[in-house]
Amino acid sequence: MLFGRKISWNLRTKPGTNIFQIDMGISVIKKYIDSETGCEFFSDDELNDLTHRYISSEKIVGILFHHRYHNDQLKIDYVDRYLGWLRTLPDIEFVTQEKI
Repeated sequence: MLFGRKISWNLRTKPGTNIFQIDMGISVIKKYIDSETGCEFFSDDELNDLTHRYISSEKIVGILFHHRYHNDQLKIDYVDRYLGWLRTLPDIEFVTQEKI
């Protein structure tokens, strides 16, 4: 913490450790309702706005998906729409954490 704010070591090794940090900048889940499978997702427009804001200031963006909460066809379709929308943006490349 510095001046009451967390220091981000995104895409860097944390000092004194061998831990390379990759922050997850975007979560498609707005609110967890329970620890099983209940959650509220951002609307498509909210998620698109959130993504535009984040990619305007960060070169690499981690997107967090949680397998337990993407457990039916409607939720999978939601993720597919989001990934399809991302593919329409210029200069977007999909990579795994291993490639980063």
